[in-house]
Amino acid sequence: MTAANRSRLLALLEIAEKEGRHLLGTGQRLATEAIDGAWVQALEQRNR
Repeated sequence: MTAANRSRLLALLEIAEKEGRHLLGTGQRLATEAIDGAWVQALEQRNR
């Protein structure tokens, strides 16, 4: 593995770790919600 490839791999691993932390946090927040059709409708309205 070249030095450039190693640097790229390390950078990608850091990004994957960061995104994994974000996904865990999102999962934890969603676990506290009562998700139903009304919740989804409200979410769609908020994002317009």
